Amino acid sequence: MNESDMHDSGRGVCLPETELHYAWQTADAARAQVESANGTRYRVLYSGMPGGSYGPDFRQAVLEREDGSEMVGDVEIHVKSTEWYAHGHSQDDRYNGVKLHGVWSAEDGGGNVQNRAGLRIPQIGLSTLHIDAQTQRDHTDIASDAASKARGTLAERLVCQAGNEWFAAKMAMFTQEIETFGGDIAVQLGIFEALGYVRNRWQFRTLARRMPWPYLKRELRANCNSEGATASIAETLLKWAAGWQPAPDFATAPALMGDAPVWNRAHGMPANRPEKRVSAAAKLVASWYEAGGPLAHTLDTVRKAERCTDLWRQLAPEASGIGKSRAMEITVNIVLPLVAAWARRGGDAALYSKALELYEAHPTMGTNSILRESVRYLQSRGFSTNHCRGARQQQGTMHLYKSNLVRPRATRQLGLPVHMTGTARD
Repeated sequence: MNESDMHDSGRGVCLPETELHYAWQTADAARAQVESANGTRYRVLYSGMPGGSYGPDFRQAVLEREDGSEMVGDVEIHVKSTEWYAHGHSQDDRYNGVKLHGVWSAEDGGGNVQNRAGLRIPQIGLSTLHIDAQTQRDHTDIASDAASKARGTLAERLVCQAGNEWFAAKMAMFTQEIETFGGDIAVQLGIFEALGYVRNRWQFRTLARRMPWPYLKRELRANCNSEGATASIAETLLKWAAGWQPAPDFATAPALMGDAPVWNRAHGMPANRPEKRVSAAAKLVASWYEAGGPLAHTLDTVRKAERCTDLWRQLAPEASGIGKSRAMEITVNIVLPLVAAWARRGGDAALYSKALELYEAHPTMGTNSILRESVRYLQSRGFSTNHCRGARQQQGTMHLYKSNLVRPRATRQLGLPVHMTGTARD
């Protein structure tokens, strides 16, 4: 940490801003109170999702006012009030959602700050939180082994139940997609969207809508005259739908529905670039064509799978451009809940049970910022979740975080039956 990150706290010491970040992030565990310069008090219900290096320090924090009403919004933290302007936040639209500006002292001479929209942002003091956080660090109580084990068992049951609820919610969503678009297009929409990394998900869904499976199948049937040409023709069609090249000479449609997506080509891993993912989608399309369609391919893959690795190999064949981690995400987020929804809707109890068994047996996937924050949130409530074993517990941990905090008024409690007419698991 360099000198530019250190500031005079007014107490004769140099204080790094990261210390105030820690104090704020741990404030929700104790439901700590903060006070603005005009005397308004807020209780911290949730400190917010750490924002990283892009935008406000904490996103979607939840605070309770003295009258019991809730305030949801972003929080930006500095040691001194003047840093809001020095860092250019007053002219940056990304900071228009900031509801509170945290500084060492609410009485900082800089006073309340303004965002680009001209709205004033209340300023709160964090010095008390910082002292409490330091005390907590120095006097951490160590629970007995028995109590720690009991909390771990409770946490495991809690996240498993939440993982089942998440899966049931995904099933409900895919049931609606199947009833609206049919099975083949529901599979195509789901898997295409999952192929796009976070900033291109909607673009890939738009790609599937512009180049739906019925048209792809018709063009492939008319033009695949040699072995191995299917993926090449599919890629040409998808690149046309993506807006990267004009309509091929063999296309039977003069134009496609809607405008081409606006792609995000931000710097990142080469494998995440949209061109690479479109090429991977074309290879999947070729597999679907040989199997009789996206739905037939997906259902057959699940029926034949003895373990989760069998699913990944079908979704990420050699030279497909789809890595193992992405295949795992597609398996858990798309394939298994969609197949379960199809089986339950059609009364196929064996296939439904198979999809659930594979979900429950699916190993741990890679971590991400939401999972890390979800674990922190549960740990701050006394639950030991250092090791999320398996995809179900991972999804359950994130579902608890999202349903209780990010969307507190939109939680859906959905049961997950064991069989077609059974009782809920766990």
